[in-house]
Amino acid sequence: MKYLIGRISDPILGITTGIMAYYLWENDGRNSELRPQGRKLNDLLRRRFLPSIASD
Repeated sequence: MKYLIGRISDPILGITTGIMAYYLWENDGRNSELRPQGRKLNDLLRRRFLPSIASD
């Protein structure tokens, strides 16, 4: 199987690209009416990885 960069770095590149795309979309003023409250990247990560803090 051929890889774009490498077996380990291809998934890392994909995840990083997705996070950066979401971050850029989130900070674009033209998309502000499309974003619901509490759905920012920081809120989603906090809810996923720190559920005890998010429930407060």
